[in-house]
Amino acid sequence: MNWKKHFQVDMQKNLDYFMIGIIVISLISLIMKKPLLFVIVGIFVVYLLLTELYQRAVGKKLDVKNDRTIVRSFPNEEVTLELLISNHSILPYINGFIELSINDVVSTNMHEHVKVGERTSIKIPASFMGKKKTRVQIEMDTERRGVARIYQLKYRFPHLINFDSVELTYVPFLHQEIVVFPEMKEVKGIEQLRHDLPGEQRVRFSPYEDIQSIIGTRDYVPSDPFHRINWNASAKTGELQTNEYERVIDRSFFILVNIQVRDLRIDIMEDLLSYAAFLTNDIHKQGLPYEMVVNARRLGKTPFIYQKQGEGNTHFIQTLDILARIDRHGITSRMTQVMLSVREQLARAHTIVYIGEMSAEEYAVIQNIVGTHKPVLHIDEDGDLQKMTKEVITHAT
Repeated sequence: MNWKKHFQVDMQKNLDYFMIGIIVISLISLIMKKPLLFVIVGIFVVYLLLTELYQRAVGKKLDVKNDRTIVRSFPNEEVTLELLISNHSILPYINGFIELSINDVVSTNMHEHVKVGERTSIKIPASFMGKKKTRVQIEMDTERRGVARIYQLKYRFPHLINFDSVELTYVPFLHQEIVVFPEMKEVKGIEQLRHDLPGEQRVRFSPYEDIQSIIGTRDYVPSDPFHRINWNASAKTGELQTNEYERVIDRSFFILVNIQVRDLRIDIMEDLLSYAAFLTNDIHKQGLPYEMVVNARRLGKTPFIYQKQGEGNTHFIQTLDILARIDRHGITSRMTQVMLSVREQLARAHTIVYIGEMSAEEYAVIQNIVGTHKPVLHIDEDGDLQKMTKEVITHAT
């Protein structure tokens, strides 16, 4: 049974009263020899039987399609969450109301609602006729970053026989979600990310070459290094031949996001996640790979969020999904421990971008891992991007 039933009138108590009444009326009809009173007894019996059968059947064949459904959006957009409810029985559910509780990531002005704390209770009129499917559309506006879920789903309707209120509460966990991505706030100085380093992205013009990828040979010239001579090709042609290699650059990024902020300021944390969304969007538009670490604590062997290196639309959507799901009231891991846990990846990285507050201890750790020959850029809480130096460190309190 997917629904928990609650009847306004306790039929067990009513049954006791009805049984007493039936016995009393039956005795009176026998003593006074009034057979017509048995008709009243019969009506009571039929009423009790119909009520019992109806209450057993209520909710049994009322199904909610509960497939995993994700609606993705940005703040200040309109979204629609749809519930498909199938009534497989012949019993109708008429003039009822769906009541659901959802968190304040979204809001609605289209339906009757009451906000309590960080949750909103929404009330929607709905009837489910026998042997039919009904689509209930819930129109909402996205308010802020986060994930909106239906925490409680109830259906209230009048009892078909005694017209008292009946309440059905849906027991299974509902898998519908509205994922609201962070607002993309501009990072000032983003043009500093446009630089080239030796790597794996193949291009027509670059000062760097991949010595593992030979694309052909050409005639030797005196300025060519001796180790570039292709002796096999030289033997075949009778003239010295020089190897030509793929020209490559590396423009991959490692992004560190520190959401631990002073005085537990949620607004600052939200800004940092918005800068991370803007940054990854810029990198994504350039078609470049990146990996990301966020020091939001999570369960498992890795007590922080780590997204492996990747590129493309799927990777970027995964990034936005990760940023959206970070709990604004959650706890964080120490950034020094996070960086030490990914020190091998950081050491291999060519460009590192650190978002958030950085203490002197954290600065010393990252310098010890990557040295001074790799660019480390910093985005502060105001969205300013600049090269990391001791002068731009914000000492964590």
